[in-house]
Amino acid sequence: MFLLGDSVMAGLGLSATAKNVLRGYAPFVLEAKECRRMNGPSCALNGNPAPSPGIAVLQGLARRLGDTVVIMVGYNETIGPGTIDRVMKIVGKGRRVLWLTYRNGGGQSFGASNGNLVAGARRWSNLRIADWNAFSAGRSGWFVDGLHLTGAGAPELARFIVSQLRQLDTALPPSSPSRQPTRTTRPTNAV
Repeated sequence: MFLLGDSVMAGLGLSATAKNVLRGYAPFVLEAKECRRMNGPSCALNGNPAPSPGIAVLQGLARRLGDTVVIMVGYNETIGPGTIDRVMKIVGKGRRVLWLTYRNGGGQSFGASNGNLVAGARRWSNLRIADWNAFSAGRSGWFVDGLHLTGAGAPELARFIVSQLRQLDTALPPSSPSRQPTRTTRPTNAV
């Protein structure tokens, strides 16, 4: 399982409990960086270099992503239909893609991006949308600022991802009969 994210998903990497929840489902690689955008240049923050855009990460690892790709990149831009189609073409029809909706919080609204995701799922049979926005509504203790995860929120995001993937297991099973996805060869991020 390959997880691609920005600073919101990066909270998973800071929580041993969250990593254990994900590991209990399948081996995974977490590639989540603050300020990441799916398209175009990402921003640099706190003296760190700007991370590669999500599209570039997917292109670079396209042959090694495993059977399942989980995406939570888009808080730093609007995700439009063209972006969704480009991501899905890179990932390919042989993989399951679980794309999480964007939480409306911290004074920001992501209704346009969330609507585009729902429309994208109608175009791509291997794309499923997990409504993190609805699931996390009213859970202020999970967030530092309405978007970024607290220590309590990170395991909840991991549990949500795993619950959504378990639902997918019956609707759109991984192509591998063993359900053990191929791991990418990025040892610094592999868990």
